[in-house]
Amino acid sequence: TMNNGPFAFNIYNVHQDRLMVWVQKPTSLALTKRHEPKTIGTCDVQIQQFLLEEEAWIPLTKDNKPMGHILIRIEFQSNAKFT
Repeated sequence: TMNNGPFAFNIYNVHQDRLMVWVQKPTSLALTKRHEPKTIGTCDVQIQQFLLEEEAWIPLTKDNKPMGHILIRIEFQSNAKFT
């Protein structure tokens, strides 16, 4: 998304599903320099990590180099319909 959330996604297998996050500079395309990369860093998070904690600082990397951390908070909600 273009903002900091919140957003929703389906989880099919909590032990295998992953969340990929790309952190980009907050500049518009018109203001980005021609060859300057927009991506600050990325992270790949196992959903299983959030079963015991609802938020965690996750390391960001770019080109296999550390680029800082991002705080990710996940709240699980059931899609089950109750009668």
